[in-house]
Amino acid sequence: MSPWAWRTARRIGSSTWRRWGCWDGRRALSFAAVGLPEPADPFRVELTAPGGRTWAWGPETAAQRVQGGAAEFCLCVTRRRPWSETDLTATGEDAQKWRELARVFL
Repeated sequence: MSPWAWRTARRIGSSTWRRWGCWDGRRALSFAAVGLPEPADPFRVELTAPGGRTWAWGPETAAQRVQGGAAEFCLCVTRRRPWSETDLTATGEDAQKWRELARVFL
């Protein structure tokens, strides 16, 4: 892990950093990093912020979904915690694959 990504993960106590980390765990980078094409179907990501607010990206009607806590998501995309140790859920085959590939650095 790069020093920059590590510092970002260490700042997980900051709500601003969490939201940035969640937003930056994008599909295109994640799939390109392992040589796979980005899925064509839209994704919906719904994360619960530390204060209980919901952060959401993507169309509400998307069949591909990732849901759970923002802090857990950030720890996973910075490779600080494995997905299997979280309560994050993925609905749809492409979302399940992305959950395993998601990252914020190469």
